[in-house]
Amino acid sequence: MPSTAAQPTASLAGAASGASPRKSKLAARIARAIEGDVIAADWPVGSMIGSEPELIERYGVSRAVFREAVRLVEHHQVARMRRGRSGGLRVIAPDAAAAVSAAVVYLEHTGTTVDDLLRARSLLEPLAAAQAARHISEEDIKALRDAAAQKTGTPPDGQILAAYGSLHVTMARLSGNPVLQLFVEVLAQLTERYAKVRRTTRADRDATAREVDRAHLALVDAVVAGDAATAQHCMSAHLAAVDQWFAGTQRRIVARRPAAASERAGGGHKLAEVIAEEIRADIVRGRWQVGDVIDSEIGLVERYDVSRSAIREAVRLLEHHSIAWMRRGPNGGLIVAEPDLDAGVEAMALYLGYRGATAAHLLLVRKELELGCVDLVAGRSSEPWVRERLEQALTVSPDAPAAEVNRLANELHLAVAELAGNPVLAFLIRTLTSLSARHVAVAPGIQPLPAQTPAEAVAHAHLAIVAAIASGDRGLARRRMARHLDALSLWWH
Repeated sequence: MPSTAAQPTASLAGAASGASPRKSKLAARIARAIEGDVIAADWPVGSMIGSEPELIERYGVSRAVFREAVRLVEHHQVARMRRGRSGGLRVIAPDAAAAVSAAVVYLEHTGTTVDDLLRARSLLEPLAAAQAARHISEEDIKALRDAAAQKTGTPPDGQILAAYGSLHVTMARLSGNPVLQLFVEVLAQLTERYAKVRRTTRADRDATAREVDRAHLALVDAVVAGDAATAQHCMSAHLAAVDQWFAGTQRRIVARRPAAASERAGGGHKLAEVIAEEIRADIVRGRWQVGDVIDSEIGLVERYDVSRSAIREAVRLLEHHSIAWMRRGPNGGLIVAEPDLDAGVEAMALYLGYRGATAAHLLLVRKELELGCVDLVAGRSSEPWVRERLEQALTVSPDAPAAEVNRLANELHLAVAELAGNPVLAFLIRTLTSLSARHVAVAPGIQPLPAQTPAEAVAHAHLAIVAAIASGDRGLARRRMARHLDALSLWWH
């Protein structure tokens, strides 16, 4: 990491009070600044960012604030602090766990259903299968066949297939698209870990396991043969069967209670993370509602039988994900918060930044998801408030500055995602629009349509898209949205 990192702005160094604790924590701002510096330096794994005294001076904060920021940076798996004479904050290579966890946290809190998950999977996984067929190498073939060879064991009654998601995640990895891989992993984990199924006979469960194995083998054969169309069809048919298998089940996502902190702390989990997960699971299951006081700090120490420092670190993680926040004072305590979409989006975007997701990766996935949303919203065109909401999102005027066009254009895309009524699709599309903004090249000379400025072209395209959706013409709406996204991609690099 270069020693010439940008100094924090006055607003960064001074915004320590006044707003909600979960929104304006100075430590969270410093953590984002550190993470931004790592991204700007092209994520130099193994590089030393600086010693604690150097970084405290660089960011202009107290030791206590800096150390809290470091905990968040470590939680995001961006860097790790090493103590000692030659210690300091060193950049590390993250895995997907932090991003997946952040997404799961948000989607559980928004009342995600199995139907929401399977709808999103039906859009993404056939695309992943087709891309895997186009990009698979000789070395990848063995990994894919090994994944398919893991026979799906018959699950106990009331549980889902243990091997259900493993091949799907492998397929997404072999697509060569890090966005597809991360999104499919999030959806597979949610489906596999949180969906409860109906009671069935042993014979039914045996038959289902055999059918999954047959579907997986047919899918692998198509991918190995390089037949993208057949691979896409096989995945779509398989997911349709999965949807039927879930028919009549508990459709709401239900979080399982984690093992007690004393049982899990000895593993690879930090004690504070385990405590935060226990509190989060209780909130998701409805034990507490937004605004409820869970307990005082002393009460939490007694409840979980851990030290005050462990509780305070767990609270920091809960605050960072906007799950709960600590109110100080005589009537204080840990209070259940409204879920924060931005925390999950930030973690996902951060990991994809490390993975080097390109504009082409983003566009491929974004088109699939947004066209799926267009289908859903056009199907509800008879509802008066649908058109009203879309028209409110027409924020690009023909005379808008070129530098503002992409930001303003996102309003309509996010409105379509919101109106689709699927929190999974809305979350994933918001992640993609956030990432796309980082790839925008401000080039006023680009002319997406002949004789038009960028603002005029976008304003015209948005009006046409809204008109097609409002008329219920799905085919025309899809065509116009696809052409519009292709035109926007001219600004991406």
